[in-house]
Amino acid sequence: MLKQDITFKAGLFMLKVVIADDERIQREGISRHIPWNELQMELVGSAEDGDEALSLIETYQVDILITDIMMSGLNGLELSKQAQELNPQLKIMIITGYDEFEFARSAIELKAYSFMLKPINIRQLKDKLEKLGAQIVSERKSESESLLMRKQLEESKPLLVEKFIKDLVYGYLENEDTVSKRAEALSVTFPENGYNLLLIQIDNGQEQHHSEVDHQLLFLRFYHYLLEAYSDTGMTLMSKENEFILILYDTCQDENQTLQQIDRIRESLHDLFNKTITISVSRKKNMFFELHEAYREAEIASRQKFYLGKGNTICFQDFYPLINHPVSLEDKIERLIADVGIGKYEQIDKDIDKILKLLPIPSDAREHTLKAFCFRILSDIYKIIYNMDEKVETIYGHEERLWEPIYRFDTIPDAREWLINALTTLSKYIHQKRSRKHSIVVQSIIHVLEQKYDEQITIDELAKTVFLTPSYICNIFKENVGESIIDYLIKVRMKHAKALLTESDAKIYEIAEKTGFNSTSYFSSVFKSMFGVSPREFREAGLSGREQTHE
Repeated sequence: MLKQDITFKAGLFMLKVVIADDERIQREGISRHIPWNELQMELVGSAEDGDEALSLIETYQVDILITDIMMSGLNGLELSKQAQELNPQLKIMIITGYDEFEFARSAIELKAYSFMLKPINIRQLKDKLEKLGAQIVSERKSESESLLMRKQLEESKPLLVEKFIKDLVYGYLENEDTVSKRAEALSVTFPENGYNLLLIQIDNGQEQHHSEVDHQLLFLRFYHYLLEAYSDTGMTLMSKENEFILILYDTCQDENQTLQQIDRIRESLHDLFNKTITISVSRKKNMFFELHEAYREAEIASRQKFYLGKGNTICFQDFYPLINHPVSLEDKIERLIADVGIGKYEQIDKDIDKILKLLPIPSDAREHTLKAFCFRILSDIYKIIYNMDEKVETIYGHEERLWEPIYRFDTIPDAREWLINALTTLSKYIHQKRSRKHSIVVQSIIHVLEQKYDEQITIDELAKTVFLTPSYICNIFKENVGESIIDYLIKVRMKHAKALLTESDAKIYEIAEKTGFNSTSYFSSVFKSMFGVSPREFREAGLSGREQTHE
């Protein structure tokens, strides 16, 4: 008996079922007494032997096979094996009149969903089918979600690859095992010959007669050109303003040819965009996890533009013997300058001592090396002041007071004293400026809390009132007040709760609502934890005290 139409109910697919049993009464009993529609199932056919059942399974996309074991021709176990080869997702329910261990073991090997003995209890069979149907739906939903996620992952792969490379470049990923696994997952490989990291800077990217829109269009055109031109021989990333990173695969296997190739890149960019281009080049690298070191080398090389001028190819290896700063030392210097720029002045003297210990000072050029290092720090100081839109005179008085001492000192203690004074003065100025700004922000937040303590105030809403991020206002509030915004708000609410308990006849739940609490029990709990007594006990004690005073 066959049903050849494929039906759907309530917008859901119907699971297709085949019954295989050589006993007609057993087949018909299951067919007639199981409420297939209720179970979201469709009986597409029943067969009296394994061969007929296998034909049905080949014809329909069957989800569930209910089969006897002992049948003429193809028995139930062999049928199950062949059916699973046709459809590995097929679920099998075995029914048999033989309670033998070998049959049960075979059912387990076939990963049968259930093993039931005849005579079949229809209620039990219905319950098992209902659970099996739910399992199939759940599995298919999970499989569908998994396929969707894999599709989305594949579509997002270019972005994930770019983020992975950027994380490597900026030093966010340091564990080699994690790097290798992620590279394998994203199918990212570098050529065996290695690579050089190029820091490409548009030296005159933003000219005064060009609008901001023109500047952004130039930036995008430049980026897309690099993406297309070097998609086969490298990888392009956006970096800072007017700056790009090109990871150039080494296809030449000859250092001079590589440098000539880089010069041609610079010249072609100049010709195409009519802009002066400086390219700073790292030493050749071979491994993924060396990308951060390559970036730091290219960045260090780019600083030589101050001495060499714009429009050149600057290689780190050409200056490394002169710079002779390990990348780890450069990281310490960068962190020191970053801390100064945000007003963290407490550790400046200790950080400088660590840097001076690591600073390579050749015996035949001590004074020059020391002064060169101080001038490098001086340039960082000027950069911070410029970015703040401040004037040197505002911070140091006369500008000469800042740089003149460098010419006079000739010992490490002299240099140390100048470094500490110059950097601490700047950092304290920044700290005070930030503190004044923070004080205004904190006072604004306190004003809102005092005025709206009876409302449901959120950190996000507070942040919007002062045009800052939630995490930022939490940090500066605690730094200035000594406690969190939530703790301060609770104290404000408790202050008003005490006044209401003492001065009004309002009920406890009304006072809870008037002080911004949704729950009376929570209000009482907070009150007791702060004052040691419940609101009711506090009120009773207050009334008693007033009566005694009156008497």
